Amino acid sequence: MRPASSGKRRRGRIRHPQQSPRPLSLLPVLKQLISIVLMLGSAAGLLVVLQILLAEMDLLMLVSAAIAALIRGVQHLFEALIGLGTVGLNAVLVVLIAVLLLGGSWRAWRLGRRLLRPRRQREGARAR
Repeated sequence: MRPASSGKRRRGRIRHPQQSPRPLSLLPVLKQLISIVLMLGSAAGLLVVLQILLAEMDLLMLVSAAIAALIRGVQHLFEALIGLGTVGLNAVLVVLIAVLLLGGSWRAWRLGRRLLRPRRQREGARAR
């Protein structure tokens, strides 16, 4: 049998509160310092480039030109969609006209045949 207090035991070194923590190793600290310097230097360089660009060109004109191009593109898209819808509507109307013409012609043909048949055939058909 197992004792009731047994559970998973930690393996490895047990640390006592009186002991001082391990000293920091030099390599991870250098990696952190290098990454901090690179990130801050990159941000500063990009900020300088942005400052120069803004001084050289008119940002308001650039933004307004981009918005105008976007509006023109959306307008062309809606014009194309309306044109496509018009073509589709025309196709549906052509099919509907063809169906109505064929159906009306067929009914007119049947009515004409019924009315123009000789009387004897009509009366003979009733007697049967």
